[in-house]
Amino acid sequence: MTSYVSDPYSYADDDAYDDDDDDGMIIPTHDDRYDYDYASSSDDGTKASSSSSDTDDSARRAKKNRIERERELERSSPEALKLLYLMYMYTSDDDDGVVWGDPTSSSTTTSKKSRRASPCWFRQLPILVLIYEGIVRGVFDYDYAPQAVSVYGGARIYLNISEEGRDDLDDLRELDMLKALKVTSEQYNHATLLKITTKGVEFVKRVMANNVLTAGMRKAVDSLIFEAGSLIQVRYDSAEKKFYLAVPDMNFSIASTITDIEEVPYVSSPYIVPCMLANVAFTPDVAAGHRRAQRILASRNTGGRGIRDSHLDQSLALDDVKLFVTEWVPMGSNEMVSFCTKLGTGERVPGGMFSERALDADEFDMVVAIGAEHKTKLVVLDLDETSYVNVEAELLQTATQKTTQATQVENFGVNFSETGVITYGLYVNGIADRVQKNISLDLLARLLSDVYEDTSYLVSNLFSAYQRSMLDMAYKGEADNREKFVCIMADRITPKLRAEEYMDDENYENELKQVIGATFNAHDLSGEEIIVFGSQGVIICGPNSSRHDRMLSMYCALQARSSFIKSVFSSCFALADELKRTRALVDDYQSDPTNVIRIRERLSSHTSAVTVLYEIQQFILESLESIDPSLEAMMPSSSIKQGALYDSAAKKLYDLLDLEGTLKRTRRRVIDLQKVVSACFNDLEALRDMSQVIGSTRKLQINQMIEGTTKNLEDAFRAQARNSTTLEVTQVILSGSLAFDILDRLTGQYLSYTEIRWANESIQPYLVNEPMVWFTLNVIMWTILGGGIIYLMRHLAYMNLSVETKKLLLNKPIHVKRWRRFVASRNMESIACKEEKGERVTKYGWIEPVNVIKWQGSSPKIEVTCDERYGYILSSVILINKRTCKLTADECWRIFWHDNFEVKNIYDPTRNEFNAETGKRVDTSAQASDDEDEDAAAPAFGASMWQKSGFSSSFSRKSKHDIDDDGSDSDEYIGRDFTYEGFVAERNDAASRL
Repeated sequence: MTSYVSDPYSYADDDAYDDDDDDGMIIPTHDDRYDYDYASSSDDGTKASSSSSDTDDSARRAKKNRIERERELERSSPEALKLLYLMYMYTSDDDDGVVWGDPTSSSTTTSKKSRRASPCWFRQLPILVLIYEGIVRGVFDYDYAPQAVSVYGGARIYLNISEEGRDDLDDLRELDMLKALKVTSEQYNHATLLKITTKGVEFVKRVMANNVLTAGMRKAVDSLIFEAGSLIQVRYDSAEKKFYLAVPDMNFSIASTITDIEEVPYVSSPYIVPCMLANVAFTPDVAAGHRRAQRILASRNTGGRGIRDSHLDQSLALDDVKLFVTEWVPMGSNEMVSFCTKLGTGERVPGGMFSERALDADEFDMVVAIGAEHKTKLVVLDLDETSYVNVEAELLQTATQKTTQATQVENFGVNFSETGVITYGLYVNGIADRVQKNISLDLLARLLSDVYEDTSYLVSNLFSAYQRSMLDMAYKGEADNREKFVCIMADRITPKLRAEEYMDDENYENELKQVIGATFNAHDLSGEEIIVFGSQGVIICGPNSSRHDRMLSMYCALQARSSFIKSVFSSCFALADELKRTRALVDDYQSDPTNVIRIRERLSSHTSAVTVLYEIQQFILESLESIDPSLEAMMPSSSIKQGALYDSAAKKLYDLLDLEGTLKRTRRRVIDLQKVVSACFNDLEALRDMSQVIGSTRKLQINQMIEGTTKNLEDAFRAQARNSTTLEVTQVILSGSLAFDILDRLTGQYLSYTEIRWANESIQPYLVNEPMVWFTLNVIMWTILGGGIIYLMRHLAYMNLSVETKKLLLNKPIHVKRWRRFVASRNMESIACKEEKGERVTKYGWIEPVNVIKWQGSSPKIEVTCDERYGYILSSVILINKRTCKLTADECWRIFWHDNFEVKNIYDPTRNEFNAETGKRVDTSAQASDDEDEDAAAPAFGASMWQKSGFSSSFSRKSKHDIDDDGSDSDEYIGRDFTYEGFVAERNDAASRL
């Protein structure tokens, strides 16, 4: 069953729509298309005072501009009109009698649109999902490209996003047709909510009345957003990471393909930024890569490209493209040495093939099967073991290539630096049907999404476990989808325009946004070079633009740190919220008995998180220490001639990048991050103190309870002593009555009213008639009987007071079925079961069957605690009466263990072996006998020996497995190793005692 999150927005009830004509619509109209004109504005301006004339002129110009844009929207933006109509259907609060027909029915039956109980807002992400579905179904004439987007829960996934649709949404917001609401989740993930304004509602009604928004356009949108008369809801399944178009009332849902990123065939060659190379002799043969691309892509017949959008438009194209992707991960000198060790740099043949799959710690098979998914071949080019290493990586096969027909030849040049900066570079030899020249930004966006994903898999098995834990902390468990920064360099861009002309808020800028995110600004470096800055990368175009590699790589490294700091900062605030929840548990710990346990678990988790965040902050701060952003250090070596700088384009680029200012801002952010981490640490310390107070309070309460219980027990003991004395006195008195009755019956005095000749003749004259004789005789009888009863009771108490108890900690594996058969054969006095945290612990208590010869007296009482779910005997207690049994508790336990656990094979020694290196139990279940239904046929050796000879036996098991887990040789253990001579000696000792 698919589990959905709550609806991202509110929805209207069933709407109706007349697909034949507009006669059924009751729409309020206006005499004129606009409620304002220029004349009225001009009149207002002439009446204004001279001091406010400039302000009025600005307002009139802004109003005139808005009117012109609205007219332009009506004349030439049908897609924006359809998008506004979509927003109207979902978020309008209109209830003024607009009537729609059912888009799924040919009848003209209509129903009034129900008014929503509260204003509804539409999340921007579901709007983008509907826009994509509209593109695929031919409703919208937009282009789309894959982009990484944060979705529910903060996870970053790649979606097919239409920048043109997003641009129309922004245009509608600028025209006050839509309004936006910014919200933040509990995980500090930001989202934008949209809603149509009153002006937007009036505009929609006006364009429908004037048939600018035609019935065909509305019908197309209705076919997208309606299913059986109900508005479709967009939902997200966080488990499957898919979006669904659903109608809950109909139990209908269909998966959207917005998460299915289209794979394009491409060929790339490795590229390493020249300033990162110590060995300048490394020069990849780019021409050979182009020839290979021509051969591979032409043989694959890639003209169709496999893109679902059949009307893909191309506005911009690049020639001779090379790019490098930069990310920052926590790394130091020791991590760098470990990194080089994994790459095998100290071996004769360094590098090799690597896989993202890690073998288990205890796995040692002669032959290991490794799948080809995400297998990478690495070749080490040059290195400094503590500073950097440059490698050439070739992805032999990826999961994408196994599921698609796209041929992807992926070769990267990778630079790993001790500062934590990782740079992946490649030449784009060809994409789809384009080789070297005329590389479309639409195709390049699809290549970049694949590069971002594959570079994460490329280094996943090279990171240490500690690095992965820091990445998971920073990216909230989504380290594989971490953010990266890209720099795209091209020798030429087509068409060649001035830089500001690319920032047109339309086709050019929308295509640039597909590869570098939201665009900030563009600049002309020279007559042939331009640069465009974006939120996720930069594009620099012009001949020999790669000479700026030093400045660009420094800028990308600082931006990568900035993205990482942003993620860490968000994690710090998420941790602060978790600390607040823990504080609430501490304040209310008495309401739930499990709160104390939960508090301890959460404090342990918070301690690990704060430690990791602090070390991340230190790693970032240390990585900024060795950076030199000065102009002399950043200028290309080819631009330095006899100490003079003459490259004007490079100097202008240096001023635009503002490396020194960016470095200072980054350092201030890292220091500010330290304050946030310190605040979290202080809150954690306060919570620890409060937790200790809780512990002390609980101890005080327990001590008070113990003190009260002890006082009650003391009072009970005194009362019992008084009752015991009273009982003894009562027994003596009752024994007197019994003694008198016995004496009367012996002498016949109880029939004194009857003439008994023998009593009258033999007893009456001598015992009764004599003074004090009969009384003395009664007292003597009372004394004898009372003393005898008191002696008997004290003797019985004496015999039961000498009890020897032996407690054993076992933790031994057992066969559960055989153990249960044994339990069924005993007369249980008590059974107690306790289930907690996945364990089912049962305590059995019984007295062994009577066997005077075997036990040399009374039978012992046994108590055994075992975990029957996992098959372990945990502990045992044996009690014997020393005055009724001649054996010791240790000897009784040895006899009991041998006759029942060893002879009957209840004990399973095959599961009690340990790995000397890891300390874990060795899984020998395949070697052990699993047939627990077969009992051992051998007789109980110990029992037969006792029955024949009557000797007590102290023999013990002869396996090291029989010794308790802590390895001690104290009396609490089951036994120790014996030789045959020792056994004979003990048997002779037992015989001598008998």
